[in-house]
Amino acid sequence: MSYRRRLGVMLSVLWLIGLPIYVLIDTNQRASETLGSCMSVVNNIDWCLPGAGFVSPREMIHNLVGGDRNTVVLWALMMGPIIGFWLISRIAFATVRSIRR
Repeated sequence: MSYRRRLGVMLSVLWLIGLPIYVLIDTNQRASETLGSCMSVVNNIDWCLPGAGFVSPREMIHNLVGGDRNTVVLWALMMGPIIGFWLISRIAFATVRSIRR
C-alpha cells in the first residue's frame, strides 16, 4: 500500500472515530447551556433536565447501530465526506498524472 493510500485510510479511520465523539461532546455542551438557561428561569432541575437533551455514550452507540432515522443520518454524515475525499483525491492524482505525461 502506498504512502498516500495509507495516509488516506488513516484519516478516514480518524474521521469515523472522531466525528461521533465530537457530536457527543457538542450535543452535551449545548444541553448543558440549555439546562443552565432553564435553571436560571425556573430553578427546578426535575423540570429542566428532561428537556435539556443530554446524550450518553450508550445512546450514541445505539444511534450508530440502532437502525432508525438517526442511524442513517449519522452514517451519511460520516461516510459522505470520506467518499468525497477519496473521489476528489483520485481525480486530482489522475489529472496530475495525465498532465505529467
